[in-house]
Amino acid sequence: MVHRIFNSIGPISDRPSAPSRGIEAGRRETSDTDFAARFGGGIDCYLTEAIALQISSSYVLQTGGLDGLDYLSLIAGVQYRF
Repeated sequence: MVHRIFNSIGPISDRPSAPSRGIEAGRRETSDTDFAARFGGGIDCYLTEAIALQISSSYVLQTGGLDGLDYLSLIAGVQYRF
């Protein structure tokens, strides 16, 4: 079993797309670029030398004009290393 912890910082940009149904009137109409931090971790559980089950999660914390657009991602999968 292999444990992973990671973090990063850097720029993040948001550009609104064309309006679509179901979007509230408060939708942003301009693009914005600010800094964001990403934190996360995961586990790889090897079944054989080449095949592993993977689960990981990360959280993106945005700042400035993009504050409040934070998100959490969850990943699960199978990987093959050759």
